[in-house]
Amino acid sequence: MKTISFLGNGSYSNRGCEAIVRGTTNLFYEELGDCRFISSYFQVDGCNDQKLEIDHSIIHQPFPIQKRFSPRWIEGKIKEKFFSEPAALSGVKTTLAKSLLNADLALMLGGDNYTLDYHRPDVYFRINQEVIKRGIPCVLWGASIGPFSALPEYEAWAVKELKKVNLICVRETISQGYLDNLGIQKNVLLMVDPSFYMSTEEIPLSDDVEKFLCQDCIGINLSPLIATTSRTTGNWQEDYEKWLIVATEWIERISGQCQLPILLIPHVTSETSDMKRDDRIFLSKIEQKLGRKDQILLLKEDLNAAQLKYVISRTKIFLGARTHSTFAAISTCVPTICIGYSQKAQGVSQDVYGNNDWLIDTKSTVDPSEVASKVTALYQSRKEIKQMLSSKLPHFKALARNAVQKIDETFLKND
Repeated sequence: MKTISFLGNGSYSNRGCEAIVRGTTNLFYEELGDCRFISSYFQVDGCNDQKLEIDHSIIHQPFPIQKRFSPRWIEGKIKEKFFSEPAALSGVKTTLAKSLLNADLALMLGGDNYTLDYHRPDVYFRINQEVIKRGIPCVLWGASIGPFSALPEYEAWAVKELKKVNLICVRETISQGYLDNLGIQKNVLLMVDPSFYMSTEEIPLSDDVEKFLCQDCIGINLSPLIATTSRTTGNWQEDYEKWLIVATEWIERISGQCQLPILLIPHVTSETSDMKRDDRIFLSKIEQKLGRKDQILLLKEDLNAAQLKYVISRTKIFLGARTHSTFAAISTCVPTICIGYSQKAQGVSQDVYGNNDWLIDTKSTVDPSEVASKVTALYQSRKEIKQMLSSKLPHFKALARNAVQKIDETFLKND
């Protein structure tokens, strides 16, 4: 039985992080048979992943939380300042060594860790170095890469580090093209996000949710993260309130123009009610402001990633800000508009549709009437788009299987 280490992912409260794990394990079970997985991830406060785990083959060894001003946090800040070691790496090395002790392979999860979307990915590159130093195959798995062009010196360093990795399995052609332009080709393979391989889990739902889903229901996921990435005022609270006003106008205009029920679907939540990351808090404010529960309803059930995918699969069309909410829709052939602020949304749109017709770029498009018109057009074209997605899905899944087969043939069969 092969032991595979999962590294760098986030907590399951981000259902996208859970979807990556579920899809990945499904792929490896299908191609390799029984496997053992050691999952080391960056927890958040209140994380219950280990207690709630549904797959007994996954052993949780999370990285310790660094609370602000704790001894570990202070140690990390000192090392960052005087020894150029990422602060987040403090306390990680001990857990990392344990996770890699009997590993045959290390998969770097997380999807968009190797970008500048949130911060410099120094800690992930350092984890790569630790894996490679131990002689364990290091694979960047289902990843979006870069661009790092805003920081030329950092980009030059990143190129050297990326060439050291055994295999980079990118999830969009736009990442593949970026790496190709940097002269990184030999260790790059195109795949699809592993969440495409996560199954849906059918569950009973509340009467009001079931009523919406039995109609031509529009599923919508909007995220407070848009406020964090826009930073139009420089003050997070002001940006949050500004984005909340815009998002509410979007929903109101979509409802008025489409005349269809709207189900608001959170995809990232927080055990500590963190407004910066919790979709449910953000969407509940929209529901309260509009106050029309016969037309606009918040999904309140606390569902896992596979159960959320089931709900999303039953919507007629979908509009999503969280990347993995859109993957849940696309991989179940639901016509989807991606809301994006970065390269990865453009990459998804290009690979799925061949254009950006069904993309809303929040850096340039915020007008409610324009958004509503795009949603209306998607609904009117839903049958053709659904058929197109159905025809492409086997190819997408084949890319994911091919990536596992490549890993097996290159790194595992000769062990």
